[in-house]
Amino acid sequence: MKEETFDYSKVPHNFGLCATDTCPYTDTCLRRIAYTYAPSNNIFLYVLNPKAIESTAGKCKY
Repeated sequence: MKEETFDYSKVPHNFGLCATDTCPYTDTCLRRIAYTYAPSNNIFLYVLNPKAIESTAGKCKY
């Protein structure tokens, strides 16, 4: 089976990414996956506040 690659250019400009490392959904969360593929030449990213995510105690609604 052919492994698919992630094309960051298909991520909408205003799609909220997630930068937290403490969420139990990091392996399956599209926001987190997109964040890991964000190119370094994107100086500013639209990111969910990690403090807000951490305060949900593992029950992220995003």
